[in-house]
Amino acid sequence: MIKVLQITGQLARNGTETFIMNVFRNINRQKIMFDFLLFTQAIENGYYQEAESLGAKIYRLPERKSGVVKYWRALDRFFKEHAREYDAVHFNGNSFTSVTAVYYAKKYKIPIRIVHSHNSSTRGFHNKILHKLNKLFIHKIATDYLACSDRAAIWAYGNTSVLAKSKIINNGINLDEYHYNECLRGQVRREMEIEKEFVIGNVGRLTNVKNHVYLIDVFAKIKEIRKNSLLLIVGEGELRDFLHEKVKALGLDGSIKFLGIREDISKIMQAMDVFVMPSLYEGLPFVLIEAQAAGLPCFVSDTISRKVALTPSLKFLDITSRPEVWAEAIVADSSVSREVISNSELLKNYSIKNTCIVLDEIYSQNTAN
Repeated sequence: MIKVLQITGQLARNGTETFIMNVFRNINRQKIMFDFLLFTQAIENGYYQEAESLGAKIYRLPERKSGVVKYWRALDRFFKEHAREYDAVHFNGNSFTSVTAVYYAKKYKIPIRIVHSHNSSTRGFHNKILHKLNKLFIHKIATDYLACSDRAAIWAYGNTSVLAKSKIINNGINLDEYHYNECLRGQVRREMEIEKEFVIGNVGRLTNVKNHVYLIDVFAKIKEIRKNSLLLIVGEGELRDFLHEKVKALGLDGSIKFLGIREDISKIMQAMDVFVMPSLYEGLPFVLIEAQAAGLPCFVSDTISRKVALTPSLKFLDITSRPEVWAEAIVADSSVSREVISNSELLKNYSIKNTCIVLDEIYSQNTAN
């Protein structure tokens, strides 16, 4: 049995954690087993119970902001006690602000130490400085370097000796679960009491980087063009109350639905007509793979990696444009065959089965070495 310690912030239903859990569900657990080391004491709605039901142990440490010395000591104690249990650690992050855990994995002689970049930027001046400093030393503590896209690789490993050694790991999903189904679409729309509305969808944490304020402004302009438009926003976050107030101020209460955290994203996407993602930055957004697999025309900001365009129906739009520019483009290019989009050949490269094969080889080959 190969034991891998997955290191991440938490097990909420965010992109990185969804990727890890997709792998965990589909990898050969008779051969490879995951445990989790999380940088939080909080227990939120997420994948905690499912991870434990699949056989994982979950360990929690204090966040770095609770005190650097306290954080370092907790890491040292953890790896001193548990390092012998693991063949590999797999650090997953949007930046290297918490990559100190990999240093302690090396100190206590865990042989395989993987770092995996899941984004192309981070928030906050302090975090950006810490990321730049830590990436200068990443080659001294890690053995393998992964990223979800070219942009994420450059963000993590650019201007270092390891960029050429890094490997892109596709954010695989269960393609069959998301494939467009006309009958299921009708059923879901009836359940959600959606009739002939033109449904715009967005899935993501309600935080500044996802740019929901701009999304709502775009929707307001769409509403002027197509009166029967409806916006579905899936996710939770610190901006929830602010966004609710903005919607109320614009008089769009009845046209925008905040659905919170959902476990049935694949079904909700069937009910949508288009997917819109005006993020300020991303790595290679997991949710855009899902949206394209569901056959949705996608309209995304030009800050996102071009590698995410797996179908001709994904359009990049200038994030600095006025909201009406986005609105006009969305309304004009929304009539396409969802069945054709779902059957795109490039989507097959993002099958979770293929992703698991690649990671199995990394865990197995490196452990053997």
